[in-house]
Amino acid sequence: MLRTLPALVMTMAVLAWPAAARATDDAQAARELLQQAGRDQGFCVWLGCGGKESAALAAAFAKQSRMLVHGLAAGDEALTRARQAFEDAGVSGQAMCERLAWKPLPYLPNLANAVVVDDPDLLAAQGLTRDDALAVVAPGGVLLVRENGAWTKAVKARPPGMDEWTHPRHGADGNMVSADTEVMYPLGLRWIDGLPVSTAGFAAARAWVTAGGRLFTFGINEAENARSPRSNSGMMRQFVTARDAYNGLPLWKVDAESLDQGFGIGWNNFGPLATDGERVFAVIKARPTVLDAATGRVLASCETKFPAERLLAFDGVLVALCWEKRAVTNFFFHPGAADGCVSAFDAKTGAALWSAGLTAKEAVGAAGTLYVHARGSGEDGSRIVALNLKDGKERWSLPAKGLAETPELMLNCAGADYLAVVAGKDRAMQFVLLEAQDGKERWRAPTRGYAPRVKDDFWFVYGNKCEAATGKVLGRSPAAASAMGCHPSLLAGRLVVGDSSVRDWTVAKDPGFKLGAVRSACVQGMVPANGLLYTSQNNCKCNPAAVYGFLALGPTKVPSAEDFERASAVEKGPAFGAPPVPDDPGDWPTLRCDSERSAAVPDTLPPALKERWSAKLADPEAGPLAAAWDARVAPPVSAPVATKTLVLVSVAERGQVRALDAATGQPRWTAQLGSRLDAPPTLYRGLCLIGCHDGYVYALSLADGRVAWRSRAAPLETRMVVQGQVESVWPALGSVLVKEGSAYVTAGRSSMSDGGVAIRAFDPLTGAPQWSRAMDKELAWQNDILSLRDGRLAWNLARLDPQSGRTLEVNLPADKKEMRVGGGLLDGSWTVLPNRRAGGSYRQGAAYVGVLAWDAAGSVSAAGGCDPEGKAQWAFKLPRECKVEAVALGKDQALVAGRLLSKDQPAVGFLWLVDRADGRRVQELALPCPPGYDGLAVAHGRVFLTLDDGTLRCFGE
Repeated sequence: MLRTLPALVMTMAVLAWPAAARATDDAQAARELLQQAGRDQGFCVWLGCGGKESAALAAAFAKQSRMLVHGLAAGDEALTRARQAFEDAGVSGQAMCERLAWKPLPYLPNLANAVVVDDPDLLAAQGLTRDDALAVVAPGGVLLVRENGAWTKAVKARPPGMDEWTHPRHGADGNMVSADTEVMYPLGLRWIDGLPVSTAGFAAARAWVTAGGRLFTFGINEAENARSPRSNSGMMRQFVTARDAYNGLPLWKVDAESLDQGFGIGWNNFGPLATDGERVFAVIKARPTVLDAATGRVLASCETKFPAERLLAFDGVLVALCWEKRAVTNFFFHPGAADGCVSAFDAKTGAALWSAGLTAKEAVGAAGTLYVHARGSGEDGSRIVALNLKDGKERWSLPAKGLAETPELMLNCAGADYLAVVAGKDRAMQFVLLEAQDGKERWRAPTRGYAPRVKDDFWFVYGNKCEAATGKVLGRSPAAASAMGCHPSLLAGRLVVGDSSVRDWTVAKDPGFKLGAVRSACVQGMVPANGLLYTSQNNCKCNPAAVYGFLALGPTKVPSAEDFERASAVEKGPAFGAPPVPDDPGDWPTLRCDSERSAAVPDTLPPALKERWSAKLADPEAGPLAAAWDARVAPPVSAPVATKTLVLVSVAERGQVRALDAATGQPRWTAQLGSRLDAPPTLYRGLCLIGCHDGYVYALSLADGRVAWRSRAAPLETRMVVQGQVESVWPALGSVLVKEGSAYVTAGRSSMSDGGVAIRAFDPLTGAPQWSRAMDKELAWQNDILSLRDGRLAWNLARLDPQSGRTLEVNLPADKKEMRVGGGLLDGSWTVLPNRRAGGSYRQGAAYVGVLAWDAAGSVSAAGGCDPEGKAQWAFKLPRECKVEAVALGKDQALVAGRLLSKDQPAVGFLWLVDRADGRRVQELALPCPPGYDGLAVAHGRVFLTLDDGTLRCFGE
């Protein structure tokens, strides 16, 4: 299954940039096209990218905007033109192009804010209609088609079955029931953004709401906190952040100028956040604040007597619950003093309307009435107060102690003619439905630890479906429809959405759909809206299959076993069939040196280190998508691999493999691939083998970067948006494993997501497939690169048969049976964010550590040196602010690199040359910033190290 691929991977400097006059015309045309699109942020798909007359226009469109642009080329020449235009315009990474089959279009539905069709005849020639293109457009987005030299625009309507989620509890009424009927299973990942895990605690995101095609979050889970030194208290800055609801791309961010520590995981400890689609309501500097939803610009800042803690916005009024101070009891936030107020403002202008001297713990509202749960005085205890929303006048008041034997009370939700509360505790807990007009009791029912829901005039109370008017039990309710804990379950259309599964409550004994790759975030859990499910990051270690990041899930096509097992076609490039070149045993040919990932070489390291050269290859803070890229908490440049003459790295966001002269650092060649790269290539007999997040594995010529072949590792051809880049739903991880004439690669995000993880074996010289399958489902982990252990393939803690990929054993050590998170070889975010690494990825004797290098003589880790049996010979005495990120071994010495944290200064780095016998530091070098994770390579007397600032440095004698 071979087909010709003349120029799939472009070597730079192929085409010349157009004349200055033409460039000016393209810039003007791009500005006009952006005006037609009506936005300069978001995601744009450019169908027919790289046309003879339009390649520079697409590049100018990206350069004039802050949009992520993904082009689909109709041929190899168009692909080369598009990539060259993007490189010349300086927008590579922000703008990328691929040549793929067009039918069906390789994008998830409702993903792009704009789809540009250069040539409608080309679209028709690919067998596609405008409706096919419009399916990719998100609601409210545009389809732009050029016909007869003019652009026409079609705006996609929002499907009527999509709901919004304007408050942490759906609406101001507090009823966590979504009317969204577009959310159905099977569900797969739609987009990913943000930090991999919580910066601290389990509730780093306090709230997330969505309306008007945007998603807003409130909390500390931002890169600014991950990159800054932490105080001893763990308190971090809170931010209000806006993303596109359909692709997750960051839009704006505002510092709330307040602090939180990410704990307090009670389900109602949500942050002060609400939206009406045009405006966002949040607490900034302790004040209720009105922000423009499109830009984040402050429209109004409202004065209150006490700091605002909670917000509601409905019927044109913004309501703030204000407390003198906060207290925490049994994980729940509440007023910590008697003084407080409830204040109301005009939601558009921020003008003060009224203020009541009530210290209110919570509030719900509907039909012009605000209900507050207020602190009482003396023996009165707490009470419910109904206020007129427009003027704050009291309508009625009801003491909590009159509703149950104990004064515990929770406002559940409100409607046009009712207020629902849960009163009492434990076995005496009661659900009570009150009349909105006067607070009189309509009916009550026993409940326990649950928050009842109302849908279609029926109440779901503690396992029962009840008639709304009388409370008469009509049958059983959906399973767990009203469960509460550190996050709630809820109803969305026909679905019951729990913390790790969904099911159709209208179908008897429906088995549902398990969200095995998702662990719902604390406080809000899952938010159903816009036809999707949203959940924030968490810091739980109980689900090693959980995909990192702020996630959106939606209905998807799940690949079949046949899709995973089907042999992929091999596409030949111009370097195919070149004579193999012998490997040099002095090379460092793959991530961590060898197929075992030992990070050890048999030679003696240089006796002293002196910097020979430094090359700046990427800027981690450059470009309009820097916020999304930086949130990956990964270096912009991969770890290096090296031969006697070349050193190679991957530039992650640009999707480029770069080769430099090993002696001088001068560039030799650059190869452009289709998407993000996460690791360096593996060097094998004159080829560079690398997996790419476009779902393909590539073989490039080591001599000049030309493509030899590529083959798809992903089971299907589908694209999504991940942290500011277009990727396959099943990205191929970068560092290919080679063993005895076979090469292996994995593609996917989790064995429990989108059908699972593909593992493929192929001939490394020709790409000819040998076998392919999905990773066994019982191996419930995130995807990771492969290594070799005792002649077997190692994937996380599992050992696989090299001849078939089938599981041979799960290699948990006897004293570590409780370990459920293996840590992974590729992900280094744990060195910056909370340490989720539980060991197991490396094992040398009895040593289980996060960073380890070993050979037959023993090992060196962040803890110290061990003999071959893992018995400690010596130990490092490292201060708490010192974190080791890379280790490499030579015959007599070791290299140790890491970061030094400071309370008031940016982190810096260090590189130590260490005597293996006793741990003595032979030499210490200071680095201007931390090194990349596992960013060391040693080859032919040279030491190469990548840093977080995008530089590659070479050291030698």
